[in-house]
Amino acid sequence: MKWNFLILLTLAATSCQDQNLNNVMTYRQEAAKPVVALLPIIDRTKQNLSSELTDAMRYKLNQTNTLFLVDSHEFSHAITTRDLSHFFGTDLAWLREEFERDEFAVFLELVEHKENTKSQLSMTLRLRVVDLRKKEPQVILQELISQSHTINNSSSIAMAHQLLIQEASSRIQDYILLARGGS
Repeated sequence: MKWNFLILLTLAATSCQDQNLNNVMTYRQEAAKPVVALLPIIDRTKQNLSSELTDAMRYKLNQTNTLFLVDSHEFSHAITTRDLSHFFGTDLAWLREEFERDEFAVFLELVEHKENTKSQLSMTLRLRVVDLRKKEPQVILQELISQSHTINNSSSIAMAHQLLIQEASSRIQDYILLARGGS
């Protein structure tokens, strides 16, 4: 009976040690990647696409395995207490406080999502990437990404969304890695 207890105790201690080692190794691997706060996409079009497009963007950026995306719960305070115009304003000082543990912040705004009578879907996404590693935050990318697609049904709309996300995620990744020194 005494030996069973000792064996059980040894197994429990060993498994805890392995778990802690795995956690440390995972943290070190993730820390080598740029730490990015990707805020939910602001939908100015009133199409209720914020959640869908944000999830697609997170998925696409996670697929590359080159960026460490911060859990959105860690910066939900920034979203609920700030006027959304602050995200694209000229005052960047507040970003250092709000995202003190992050290296980069990414802001996106869907400014156009319009179907016309000729089965064309026009979309415009405003994109801003801010480098937070220095004392003063610096905008390293700000642009409008516009696309137009012929649509026939809901699956072609979904494909158009994926193409927009693909282009934006590629830009985000490229500029962050370039700013970080090509890592």
